[in-house]
Amino acid sequence: MKVSYNKHDIDVIVNGSMNAVYQYVLSKQALNEMVAVLESYLQDNGIIWTVEEALKYLKISRSNLYKLMKAEKITSQKVGGNTCFYKTDVLSLIKERKKIK
Repeated sequence: MKVSYNKHDIDVIVNGSMNAVYQYVLSKQALNEMVAVLESYLQDNGIIWTVEEALKYLKISRSNLYKLMKAEKITSQKVGGNTCFYKTDVLSLIKERKKIK
């Protein structure tokens, strides 16, 4: 059985497909923009730090950082396979160390 399409049918299919493509591109672009804004917010507010950033501010060795993690003195999160820390936890540890001294 042969299916035939008239010009109107083809226009509807093409325009519908193009609208779907535009919606996909726009939604993907909007999503990318939202991710960029969120990443910028997190970096600007220092909510998430890498191991290296935490070590820099705590001025301790990597092994001591892992001891703090094991003792649950600092909360860590895995993000894309990387260990990350909340800035507030790192700063709390710094303040705590200053009080002890």
